[in-house]
Amino acid sequence: MSNNEDNNSRDVRESRRGFRDARYVHAGEANQVVPTPPGAGTSSGSHLRRELPILPELTEEEAEIFGSPEGSFRKFSRLDDLMVRVSGEDVPPYLEGGFDQCSLAEALLQNLHKDGIFWPSPVQRYVMPSLLAGRDVYVVSERSAGKIASFVLPMVQLVLKQEILEMTAPQPYVILLTPTRQIAAKTYAEARKIAYGTPVKVCVVDCPDEVQQREVASGCHILVVTTVWLMHLKAIGTITFRNVKAVVLHEADQIIQLGLRTMVEFLMNDPTMPAKEHRQTIIHSLFNCVPVFDLAMDYMTKPITVFVNIVGGTSQDIVQIIHRVEQSEKRSVLEEILRRGDTRNTLVFVLDRQRAESLAAHLSDNLKIPSGVVFRGMKLVDQQKLLSDLKKGRKYVAIVTMDAIVAPFKIPIDHVINYDLPKYIDEYARCIAQTGRSDKKGRATSFYDPRTDRALAEDLMKILFQYEQNVPNFLLDSEPDISLVKAENFAGDQRENKPTVKWEDSDDDELIDVVN
Repeated sequence: MSNNEDNNSRDVRESRRGFRDARYVHAGEANQVVPTPPGAGTSSGSHLRRELPILPELTEEEAEIFGSPEGSFRKFSRLDDLMVRVSGEDVPPYLEGGFDQCSLAEALLQNLHKDGIFWPSPVQRYVMPSLLAGRDVYVVSERSAGKIASFVLPMVQLVLKQEILEMTAPQPYVILLTPTRQIAAKTYAEARKIAYGTPVKVCVVDCPDEVQQREVASGCHILVVTTVWLMHLKAIGTITFRNVKAVVLHEADQIIQLGLRTMVEFLMNDPTMPAKEHRQTIIHSLFNCVPVFDLAMDYMTKPITVFVNIVGGTSQDIVQIIHRVEQSEKRSVLEEILRRGDTRNTLVFVLDRQRAESLAAHLSDNLKIPSGVVFRGMKLVDQQKLLSDLKKGRKYVAIVTMDAIVAPFKIPIDHVINYDLPKYIDEYARCIAQTGRSDKKGRATSFYDPRTDRALAEDLMKILFQYEQNVPNFLLDSEPDISLVKAENFAGDQRENKPTVKWEDSDDDELIDVVN
């Protein structure tokens, strides 16, 4: 082996080691844990109180685009409590003050104010400086954390800095790749606000709309597009990637769950796509799961990793309740919970498909609670049919195997019940993150059997302490290391030998959105 090959191999190993360390928010020789600015890294739950500033008056056109700035102000003022951990080599300083520290174009600052945004959210404080410095960034963040603006603002600024801005060529400078039409529409709405009044043209293609495609063909600087429709545009020759300066994979966990990784690989390896060393790559995920991690390792160069409000990914909008329940009593306790509460829009997580099918049959036949099953390997169209039934009230309960989920389902979930607890805390967090994503608080109920779940007790207490939830005495009596539980800057599990999960691609003809 040549010296160059040996050095390259070492670089890959060091990058992978550093990236994995960053997952658990530990400082190492190659990793820097950046201190959190005041009000952004507290675990106490008391966020900064901000008074409503004087909001700009909007024209009729601006009001249609930006909506109510007061609503945005109140939404973003609640983000001060989010905890942020950052790791990577040579991490740029975070924003201690406002957006004016970023040297953003004046038009962008004005658009933020029109949208009711006057200071950076925690994720924006860390992500924006890194992107403006030209770095690749891997972001793990829940929804409504301000992360869309955190990568759209630097991308619009990137386009504005181009010496020659082609106005008519269908060669976008930035591609914002999304998994679904709904996420594309939301991302486009945010990008449209930020680019308003600038020469930057933002286009969206998320459905078979000829008007959308003609807009792209007439010239596009930032393209918001679903994975399937980007494949279509490339196949018919509507666009090329020669001008691409940055690629954003938004909600990459959903992209993986929908079986679209093969399409992403095809697009990223297109002959006209600049190599990863000559473009920025930004990957956002709701969960830090193995398939997304592997995708990031394939297409990013020395990424900076930003983790927001996670020890696996829980939310303060979820009420977590832990019951001590032995295995033989679980079915009767589940029946009692379902009898005394509204059973609609409930997910019940179990370890395996056999248990899921048995439980669903029992609830449907004996309790007359319409129930269905979601399991790994299930055809996507069948899964979406069940979720549509759940949303429309034809089914009340979905029994889900834990290995069947990468990202949140696209319907409101009122109650999550962990009939079985998973082995690892990030899998627990991934399950309960299915709820608490709408306007009202979510509920997560878990059955804890000390004979099988004792190894999870310490990590459960960490999450309960962090989010100011009730910690039952039986967890406190499970003899964990309390000094670790009370540590302020804890991280999730540090396992080295967690099995790698492989996700099978779905057929293209199954990419149907029947839920909406």
